[in-house]
Amino acid sequence: MLFNLQILELCASGKALRTPLNLRNSVKHYAYGDFEKLNEQVATHSNTSSFIVLLNLNDQNSHVDLDYLKEQDCVLTIFLCGNLTYDSQDNHGKIYPVQKEVIASKIKSAIIQFLRSTAAIRLSLGDIIGSQHRISKAHSFERQNFTDDQAVPCHVLIIPLNASIDNLLDVQQRLLQQCNCLCPDYEPTVCTIYDYLPQNENGEFDRNPDAALLCNHVKLLSLIRVYLIGNEEYIQDSMCKYFFQYESHATNLVGYNATYTLIENEPIGANIMNGLNRIINVELPATRVIKQLREIADDPHFYGALESSNANLERRERLAIRSVTPENRSSNYHRNTQAEAGPIQRIESASDEDIDTKILK
Repeated sequence: MLFNLQILELCASGKALRTPLNLRNSVKHYAYGDFEKLNEQVATHSNTSSFIVLLNLNDQNSHVDLDYLKEQDCVLTIFLCGNLTYDSQDNHGKIYPVQKEVIASKIKSAIIQFLRSTAAIRLSLGDIIGSQHRISKAHSFERQNFTDDQAVPCHVLIIPLNASIDNLLDVQQRLLQQCNCLCPDYEPTVCTIYDYLPQNENGEFDRNPDAALLCNHVKLLSLIRVYLIGNEEYIQDSMCKYFFQYESHATNLVGYNATYTLIENEPIGANIMNGLNRIINVELPATRVIKQLREIADDPHFYGALESSNANLERRERLAIRSVTPENRSSNYHRNTQAEAGPIQRIESASDEDIDTKILK
């Protein structure tokens, strides 16, 4: 079994997925502009190292032939970051399409699973010190915070429910103008959900194994969240529907920074209002009123929420970066199947508790 790990990244366009990767020199990370050179690195060191491969499908390398890498036992995991979708029945458990927002978590999970697996093997060979060393490194990576993209917090986040894109953009512009008038000493940021994540036009967002991670990450960055009610007969984007359904709808929560706010921009038709609970798939209590933008701007509690949001921007950025780790995901959400399965399919798994118990014996 191989006990050295390398990360190989293909980024011919110059737009690297995660370069440099903050691994504190624990794992060597190489970037290549040529696919053949990456393959040569695997072939040359296949007897001494294992590999995690990162491919950016948004650049000119999207056509590369992966057959060679898939056949190599030393290649533990291939992460495909980009817009292309791959048939899960054909990936042999080794290739994972990944959104760039969670690539850091995927890499971290793969490294931790590699260290645990090699620790179990060292223990089976009687190398107690080597096993302890690898478990210690696994724990170190679990505590380490690193992310692939800067987590940028905002003051206000707008998420459309049964509202059109034109309606959403109009609300964003109007609300930003109001926030600028309220807070002339700094520049409030009013973002939409699409400033963080792309529209989910195909399939259901809740089928994405990273849905909970993405949702949690964005919510940590947005203290004030407003959901836009429009005149559409249904919620067009399943991602927005997912975000709303996993909000807390408790009636004892008050304040713009303690719970979400429902807003309208255009007059809502009576037929929409009568069927709203069905459209949004949430039974709203009578206390959940839909506010107009002018009501929000004139509410001193909204100004206070903006001030609070501005005061803890850096803290929320740190929390969001820390949240992009498997161990911090809420158990109420879907589990990350990559973290659950691990990158090594052919090695007997063992938990830290099992290994520690055997070492003590």
